[in-house]
Amino acid sequence: MNFYAQIGGSFFLLEYAMKKLKSAISISDQIVELESKGIIVDNKEYATQILNRINYYRILGYILPFKQNLKNGEKIHFRRVMRVLAFDQRLRGLLLKYIEHVEISLRTFIVKSLAFKEHKDGISYRNPCFYRSKEKFEKWIASIDEAAAQSDEPFMVHYRREYNGQYPIWVILEVVSIGKLSRMYEILNKNIQRDIAGCYNNIHHSRLIGYLKAVSYLRNKCAHHSRIYYRMFKAQVPAFWYREKGLENEYFTNKRLFSQLYILKDLCVDVNTWGTFLTDLTKLVKNFEKDIDIRHLGFPEDWQKLLKQ
Repeated sequence: MNFYAQIGGSFFLLEYAMKKLKSAISISDQIVELESKGIIVDNKEYATQILNRINYYRILGYILPFKQNLKNGEKIHFRRVMRVLAFDQRLRGLLLKYIEHVEISLRTFIVKSLAFKEHKDGISYRNPCFYRSKEKFEKWIASIDEAAAQSDEPFMVHYRREYNGQYPIWVILEVVSIGKLSRMYEILNKNIQRDIAGCYNNIHHSRLIGYLKAVSYLRNKCAHHSRIYYRMFKAQVPAFWYREKGLENEYFTNKRLFSQLYILKDLCVDVNTWGTFLTDLTKLVKNFEKDIDIRHLGFPEDWQKLLKQ
């Protein structure tokens, strides 16, 4: 491939040897490719139906956890790969359902802190003196103003029409994503961060920054249907917590899903809600226990006990 570059006013043609992109292949060839990777496809008609509606490249992601099994000569059937995919799909749905609780309570805690403890006019969130960086504040406020302008929620339309687009914090945060809420918390003054963190149990205000980033990342992966099973996440749970419990090894690191669930546990302020989540998660894992390896989620054997504590 050729690229043009300008150095000192002159143009040079640079030649880069780049790997040629692979051509698209037919579904029958995709099945051949799966078999070449060691996957047993004993029902070609079923595989064809699946590949007609699920991208081959997406399915490849669910073969990754079986890499060592295949190396060891274990027989891995296509149907098992698809059951792992089905498990992952249900896991994402379950996570989204409970991340919703975290997001809604976070909005409430921010509103309580800024609207009732600082100023009671509802628009103190627009005052740069409550933020640590004027530049970051201006970027953040521009992003939520854009979200407000694009919202077609009846209450937002009402405020645009009746109040010339002036939205109290308890109104505008209802259309702000958890990612933007996370960024807001990160740039708030420390005394306000401490006040918000005080609504949770034993979470230091600086650690809450990382926790909210982690939940935002997890939520986006689930919402965009990305694979959660066998995924490595950015570490937010301190490594010492894992070392104390003797969990730090190849599987039980603070970068797998279990660590993200531990964050969710700390952020879920309603005990009954968390208990229901654990019940639902236990049922899901039980239903697919013959197909999945819980170590690929970072789950130790006593994972239920640890998440109840």
